[in-house]
Order: sequence, then C-alpha cells, then structure tokens
Amino acid sequence: MMQFVRFQQTREGLYFCGIEPLYDVIPMLTGHFQNRFADQSWLLYDMKRNYGAFYDKKTVCEVTLTSREINRNTGQIRSNLLEEGDVLYQTLWKKYFDHISIKERKNLRLQRQQMPRRFWRYLTEKQT
Repeated sequence: MMQFVRFQQTREGLYFCGIEPLYDVIPMLTGHFQNRFADQSWLLYDMKRNYGAFYDKKTVCEVTLTSREINRNTGQIRSNLLEEGDVLYQTLWKKYFDHISIKERKNLRLQRQQMPRRFWRYLTEKQT
C-alpha cells in the first residue's frame, strides 16, 4: 500500500491521503509513515472503512471524518483547502507523468498487473 499513497498538503500544513485498500491495513502502515514523516502532521484515511490514522508529530490516533471537504470518489481534498503550491505540484506531476510515457509503448495490461486498477482513482497522475 505504501507505493499507492499520494499526500496532499492543506493550508494548515496537514498532509492528507485517502486510500481504499481491500483489507484494514491502516494500523500496519502507521509505523512506516510515523518514522518516514516524523516532522510532519499527516492523516492517512481509509475511505472504505471511514476511519484514519492522524499523526500530530508526537502520537498517532484514530479519527473519523464527518466533513464533506473530501471527495469520496477520488480521496482528494477540495482545491480551496489545499496549500497553493500543492495544486502546482499536482499539475507538474501529471505533466511529468504524461511526458515520460510513450503512447506507442503503452501497455495497460502490464500496468494493471503492476498496480491494480482499483488504486488508480486515488493516484494524482491518473486523475483527469
């Protein structure tokens, strides 16, 4: 699951990522992200089970969101809540992804084999 996580930075400095794994893996992922992003506040949210792990630079706790600020289909936060630079980074990442891919060599079967299609809607580079 770790390679499918795409964080978005909010104006308050919180990094948010919505995911929809087959199994309840949030508890198993928190240790990795706590070590990797120890100097940042983040929220890893399971859209399917409607709960997440919030890290405030000290401890991890379980949270449930009731806000409608998150698109439940894509796991994306509304653009008016994002850090100004985050929208630019998403645009740059999409352009980079488009430019490094060679249309003549596109192999959707191999892509689905390497990354299941159910994760595509949560990836920045796959969104339109």
